[in-house]
Amino acid sequence: MDAQRWLSQLLPGDRHEPDQAKLSAEDFRVAFKAELQRQVMRAFFAEIQARTGDASIKDVVTTLSAGGDLRPALRVWYSRSSGSRIPGQEVLDAVRRAVPALRMNVRHPMLTWLASPDLDPRSVRRLKARMPDQWHQAMNILRFMPTSSVHASPELVKNLGLDRLDYLDAVMLFAVERVRTRHQADRKAGLDRILWLLPVLYPDDPLWYGSDTRKHRERHRWLLALVDHSLDLLGPDSPAQAWEGYDRLVSMFDQHWRLAERRRSKPQACRTQQGRRRYWARIWRF
Repeated sequence: MDAQRWLSQLLPGDRHEPDQAKLSAEDFRVAFKAELQRQVMRAFFAEIQARTGDASIKDVVTTLSAGGDLRPALRVWYSRSSGSRIPGQEVLDAVRRAVPALRMNVRHPMLTWLASPDLDPRSVRRLKARMPDQWHQAMNILRFMPTSSVHASPELVKNLGLDRLDYLDAVMLFAVERVRTRHQADRKAGLDRILWLLPVLYPDDPLWYGSDTRKHRERHRWLLALVDHSLDLLGPDSPAQAWEGYDRLVSMFDQHWRLAERRRSKPQACRTQQGRRRYWARIWRF
């Protein structure tokens, strides 16, 4: 079985382990990393296209290029859009100058960990060192938080300052704590549930760009499955089993709808990212 067919079996609620009759563990790791990178780059381009109004990759390249022959640039960007090449920091800086409102960070440390979930502890420490000060502050608070408080709730958002973190920051926060306390069953279960439910707190994150419409529903569902697999949140012990029938994408759409309804009555409400996160936290619980 080739990598694409093997990966196509990775759906929410299922847990597949590669074996010799299908795909070797190493081949699966390579294929999984490539597919996750491809989906991240799709999200990256989706945000660029939404913010610039460009309809195609060629239009995007025209926006980003300073004139000249587009053919070499097109070859490079088509490669990037497929996920086979992740832009370097210099290129990303140029993109942000052209599209200042762009939020997607395709070189976030957590994306490296998600693409290679079996990273050794030394590599994870290096990734942690790249995180901002407010992330480390939240990490110190979470470390000493009692297990009874480690569950999805507005209080958790407030106490850890999750309203000031992006989705990938939050994922890394709870993933690091889960590794540290992996032998504490109750705490691990609480962290698993938080990790599984985090997208509902961050429906406006660039990774889920467009979750307020149904246009990208299948792409988001597939990306959720990839993230869940990387975080080991699939199978019989998945938090999804406790909430059978609960659809996170529907809840993400519902969060957008609730916010829109609130703004109809209070047009100036929740205009900042922090304000939106605090509002969504009111109904974010497991």
